[in-house]
Amino acid sequence: MAQTGVAGVLLGPLTTTWTMPQSCSIFMPGCSTCDNAYNGQSCNPTSGGQVMDNTACWPPASSGVASPTWPFVGWGFYSPGLACPAGYTSACTAVYGQRPPWSTQFSLVPSETAIGCCPTGFACANVNGNTCTATVTHSTVETAFCSGTHLVDVGAATLPTIITVTTPETSSGTTKYWESSTSTRTMILYAPMFQLNFHESDLPASTTASSTASSTSSSASETGSGNGTSSKSSGGLSNGAKIGLGVGIGLGVAFLLAFGAFIYYYRRSRNNAVPLGSELPNNQISVEDPQTPKIKQSPGQIYEMGVYHAPAELPGSVIEGGYQDSPPGSESHRYT
Repeated sequence: MAQTGVAGVLLGPLTTTWTMPQSCSIFMPGCSTCDNAYNGQSCNPTSGGQVMDNTACWPPASSGVASPTWPFVGWGFYSPGLACPAGYTSACTAVYGQRPPWSTQFSLVPSETAIGCCPTGFACANVNGNTCTATVTHSTVETAFCSGTHLVDVGAATLPTIITVTTPETSSGTTKYWESSTSTRTMILYAPMFQLNFHESDLPASTTASSTASSTSSSASETGSGNGTSSKSSGGLSNGAKIGLGVGIGLGVAFLLAFGAFIYYYRRSRNNAVPLGSELPNNQISVEDPQTPKIKQSPGQIYEMGVYHAPAELPGSVIEGGYQDSPPGSESHRYT
């Protein structure tokens, strides 16, 4: 039966890792063929060696806290509680005002958080109070039994196990008939849960500062993004910065390729141009490029083939101070 809504007993603070005695990790079945076992128990001398809850298997309580009567049905909680005992882990968490993942036995107050500490591999439950449970099908469990005030038959039980049970069926005179049956045994294990309560103000300053810094960094990043300003992430460049860097590099490479092509074709065009040199006979210009013709005919006056005669003045009468033109009717002759 679950126990919920209990105010609980404040057992004291638990801020450091506590280690329980070795005997507290031994599971004690109710019988050699039982399929359940409990740890955190002892052989109680006042009850003739009966298995009972052991307060020595709980982290130390503050002075003045009364020991519970058997069975515990949950003893109390630790506050501030910041560290699970050795061999235990944080198996569940409950926050005030939110639905917890297990039926919490002890109520929380505003702004309070509770941690359920269980042995590694166990889950949080409420079996007559805060309890840790695990169903073992393939494992080895250390078990023992009480004989008076001492533990006996301490050893490792390998599960699953085959159990043979023999019971008397009938008897006829002095002859008895027995019936045997076998079964495969698994085991349900139970361990006390230690509930640790704390407020945010109970956490170490370094933890609070780290949480605050993380929240501030996140808020600053969101604010910068909303105002159009850039902010650097502590983890490296943002995706936008990486994309911008890639685009910039691509444009730079493209510009260098284009500039190189421009220089190449510009020099090539200059090498192929006709150089300005001295004139040769018949209006010819020398071209120095070995890949082009040596002589290039430039535009000029074209003459017809024939005999060239130098021009000469026609004969005439010598007059005083020069020649007199030929009289009308005289002819000039052209030698051919």
